[in-house]
Amino acid sequence: MDYQGYHRQLLQQFLASVESSAPFAGNTFSEQDHAFLSRLRDLSGSTTVDEAFFSEGQALLCQVVATYPHLTPVIPRDLLWYFSGDCLHFLSDEEIDVYSQLDEIRFEAEKHGATFNMAEAKQTIRKWH
Repeated sequence: MDYQGYHRQLLQQFLASVESSAPFAGNTFSEQDHAFLSRLRDLSGSTTVDEAFFSEGQALLCQVVATYPHLTPVIPRDLLWYFSGDCLHFLSDEEIDVYSQLDEIRFEAEKHGATFNMAEAKQTIRKWH
């Protein structure tokens, strides 16, 4: 699976976790909750990966931390790195180091036209540490 597909899958898994958690799993939730869920669904279903996509992803993940802290543990750490920006505040220095190494591996693979598999690369990094 390619880099974008990997993160799109994580985003869809995160959406499923949100939809099955309070307050979203109930029949009634606030207009703010509905707006958040609608934006997350739109982001998850987006086929365009551009600056607006990343801005929206950052805003939504930061909103989770601020407004729905009980959902923070279900945010895949990879998404915090992927959306970057203010999301990086929620990663430890050690995690940032690992993700930086993963990016270097990805860039090197892309430079040589090789396939980059995020899951396999993460396993390689874990063996180093």
